[in-house]
Amino acid sequence: MRAWLRRCLLVLAVFALCWGGAIWYWRASTRVPTAGDLAGAMLVLPLSLLLAFWLGKKLLARLAAGPAMAAAATAAPQAQAAPT
Repeated sequence: MRAWLRRCLLVLAVFALCWGGAIWYWRASTRVPTAGDLAGAMLVLPLSLLLAFWLGKKLLARLAAGPAMAAAATAAPQAQAAPT
């Protein structure tokens, strides 16, 4: 339950920051956003940030598991050769 809540809060925070930043920019520049601006800032940008975070987390986990997997692979043939 705690991990689920943490993920939901992360998604909510990313969307809130993207939306707040976009609205602040449009109000400060007195610029009326187009439909493309709205879709990009309100949907594409937060989803891209979340996807990059998720892929980065997966990549780091794979890189961290790589040396452990290699060490286990080299230890297995040595363990099999020792009893004979």
